[in-house]
Amino acid sequence: PSFVKARNTSQQNACINNLRLIDAGKEQWAMAARKQDGDTAATGSVNEYIKGSTTPGCPGSGVYDYQNIGSNPACSISVPTSHRFSPGGN
Repeated sequence: PSFVKARNTSQQNACINNLRLIDAGKEQWAMAARKQDGDTAATGSVNEYIKGSTTPGCPGSGVYDYQNIGSNPACSISVPTSHRFSPGGN
């Protein structure tokens, strides 16, 4: 049981870090492309601002949704621990 909890926590932390990378890439792309809050984030273009130029993989096999500019990116994983990014938190 403690191994499973440790694995879940590790995956959650890695996923949150990936969401931070995606958010930073979105912000950089939005500034360079002169996009505003609410505009659709072009995944391929945003990925150019992420190391490796590709969407990072969620270690828990979740799927990332970049969301619109001004919104936090999201991961599809919600159980057993939520993979959520909130700036200034986590």
